[in-house]
Amino acid sequence: MTPPAILINGAYLRALRDAHGFTPETFAEVVGTSASNLRRIEQGKRQPAPDLRKRIAIRLRIPLVALRDKEPFEAALARALEAVAA
Repeated sequence: MTPPAILINGAYLRALRDAHGFTPETFAEVVGTSASNLRRIEQGKRQPAPDLRKRIAIRLRIPLVALRDKEPFEAALARALEAVAA
């Protein structure tokens, strides 16, 4: 049985990208996608392929499951910002 896909919370991804100081264009380049694809992911119009989800998590230095859509946005953002500040 295949495990369920981890759904990316686009607004959270955008906040993390901003907190790390990346523009959409530079972040898209470092994770290997187009800026337009990244924008669609951040707007919640698209979900990234599994390999792109992994590259995003690695580049942001967070566990892949931290990008999931099920966690309340405010709590996740606060924890991510604390991690970036540390």
